[in-house]
Amino acid sequence: MSYVVELNPGYGLLTKDLLEAGVNCIHLYENRNIFYSELYNLQKIFPNRIIISKANFLKVSKLLYIPDKLKDFNELFNNVPKRKWEEESYMQIIGTLINSQFIRHIILSIIFQTGIMINGRVIFYFALSPYIWHKLAYQGKGSLITYVMFNTLFNYKVFGTLDRKGFLPWQKKRKLRKIINM
Repeated sequence: MSYVVELNPGYGLLTKDLLEAGVNCIHLYENRNIFYSELYNLQKIFPNRIIISKANFLKVSKLLYIPDKLKDFNELFNNVPKRKWEEESYMQIIGTLINSQFIRHIILSIIFQTGIMINGRVIFYFALSPYIWHKLAYQGKGSLITYVMFNTLFNYKVFGTLDRKGFLPWQKKRKLRKIINM
């Protein structure tokens, strides 16, 4: 298995399941201090199988364009193996996305083979809100470019659906506004 990254693991519920399923080592990127005690407890249960970094991996694109932060970006990938684009993927990223900014970063990284794609191909496993999924998978007003690029560059598969209450913070259902013409 390639280098495995989990984005914002929170309490580590998915992390524990992945380790019990046989993933050898997981690199956790968590930005919120509130979750660290739980993650450190999990690290004690699975010694030498969890590496915890305080970082918001979802904002990796910002690290690339701010000269002072470029060093931080390079540190995220210190121990990552490099592979040719035609070879097996070098990294698997697992996480939940609550907006589409990271997807746009991935699209640009694929096109220019920069950012997280600089070391080779990556496999992504994302839980997405219905709002983001609709922008990516269905052509709608205002999302044509993202829709075209996503459907051109990605070979994706839907594994199932999740209840909104499984995500912290709880996502609210968006209400459609009725526009009344007078």
